[in-house]
Amino acid sequence: MRYSEQTYKKALVELARLRETLGEHERAAVDFVAEAIAEKADREYNTKLGDWVSVETPPTTQGWYHVAILDLKTGKYTVEQDLYSIELAKTYGHEPGFCKANRWEERERIDYWCRFPDPPYRRPPEGENA
Repeated sequence: MRYSEQTYKKALVELARLRETLGEHERAAVDFVAEAIAEKADREYNTKLGDWVSVETPPTTQGWYHVAILDLKTGKYTVEQDLYSIELAKTYGHEPGFCKANRWEERERIDYWCRFPDPPYRRPPEGENA
């Protein structure tokens, strides 16, 4: 079954909360389940950290992403943060898209995007590095 990215994120948050109330052995089981959920989400959404995706395949959820912007004059890319707007764009009568996509059409173009890394869903146990 395919769930939304938000559902996966909420599940991981709830597991992290549950983990804080458990003993050492139960925490290991929760960590195993959380890792399995995160891996399933990555497989379903196929946009793992560091994977650049063409803007021809837009994100499925509104949020902040890294974007690769091509300077049409110099031929060089810069990487910036940008909001992919869906609900907000529709509210104001615009098509969903990256906010910086049309800021200087004659000079630059967004070609690729990738997602931000997720924050850690749990604190590592004492003695374990993050």
